[in-house]
Amino acid sequence: MKYELTQGEQSNYEITLNVNSKDLANLEKEVLKWFQKNMDIPGFRKGNVPLDVVKDKVQDHYLKMGVYEQAIHEWLDKLVEDNEDIDFIGNIYDLNPEEDEDWLTLTFKLDEYPEVEIVNKNWETVEMDEISKDVTQKEIDKTIENLKKQNANYTEADKVTKETVNKIEVKFVDEDGDSLDTATAMVGIEDMEEFEILEDLLIDKTKDDDITNEYDEESLPPYLHYDGDEDIDEIDHIEVKIVDIQKRQLPDLDDDKVVNDIFGKGWVTNKEQLLNKIKETLKEEKTKKELVGFADNLIEKIENSLQVAIPRAMVEEEKERRIEMIEQRMGGQEAFEKYKEKIGDEKYQEMIDSLTKDAKNNLKNYFILNKYAELKWIDDIDWQRNLDAESKIYEELTGDSLDIDLEQKWHSHAHKHDHDHDHNH
Repeated sequence: MKYELTQGEQSNYEITLNVNSKDLANLEKEVLKWFQKNMDIPGFRKGNVPLDVVKDKVQDHYLKMGVYEQAIHEWLDKLVEDNEDIDFIGNIYDLNPEEDEDWLTLTFKLDEYPEVEIVNKNWETVEMDEISKDVTQKEIDKTIENLKKQNANYTEADKVTKETVNKIEVKFVDEDGDSLDTATAMVGIEDMEEFEILEDLLIDKTKDDDITNEYDEESLPPYLHYDGDEDIDEIDHIEVKIVDIQKRQLPDLDDDKVVNDIFGKGWVTNKEQLLNKIKETLKEEKTKKELVGFADNLIEKIENSLQVAIPRAMVEEEKERRIEMIEQRMGGQEAFEKYKEKIGDEKYQEMIDSLTKDAKNNLKNYFILNKYAELKWIDDIDWQRNLDAESKIYEELTGDSLDIDLEQKWHSHAHKHDHDHDHNH
């Protein structure tokens, strides 16, 4: 047997393995011995069935696949040994076998750990502006308003107003009066301001009112869109029932006693402390958001100088990690499978394509940022700490000091390979 190694463009190699007839016969014998160990046929002791009988019993497809696997298994170790300068990763893929009477040719691909190529020196002259960390009064007011809503008291009301929060049930009805599907939702003033149809349907209505309207999907919020099994054209109209009406009473956060009653347990005890905490929190959140934008802008400026091809193995691994995270957020694999079934094959494939694209882009950005930090001699980055790289690169480029708490958080799956290059072939 002999092999040929051809470098690809996507941090991979195409490997051609040529097996002559003698080696092919030896490989087949090894595979038949493996099948022989577990073959149990009347008239022979288990594990001692003659190889010619074993060959008659094993389907050609399985025998061929066994020979391919055996050939690759025997030569991968030699391949890695002969090419110590290549850091192979992942499993083989795109296997293509071709056979004739005298030769078996196996062509397949194997990825290598990606290296960032320095295409030009433009990265040396990149200049970046300081980010904005200032908190506006509008941002503070919005946060206070949200805190009020989160800590509001509710009392039962007789009719819907702009001050009430309302639970509604919407039935999607066909022309025979049969319900095709039902949706429920909580609706408040924010929803009415965004979707005028809700205000038209609900304001001044009570639980006893019968409310009907044509089904106009474009005017309704997404959470009130039809999601039944029947065709959407079967819907004749919608019937809306108000299930519950609660008047929202917002707390007075200008009152120190009210502030202490709501937030006094270990956080803040008066209005001044509350405002300071809000400003501090908003500044930290804004700084982190601006840092992400800073890194994106930096990568956009240097990616024509520092280029990298992300191998398939890494993209697949990162994509699978993202799918696992989605499963966890949905409550497990069973819930995720139900979601897949609900959205259908086309939408699911769109989701997978999007995850794959995001995974590839995330890895590309990681390697470019990593290389840039290396070139700038920034060597104290903790890649497992959220935004640590971005903040240290920012401080190096701008001279501006950041005073934010960077929580320990896994940054990118790629960093693992910096210390542990697997050879799971």
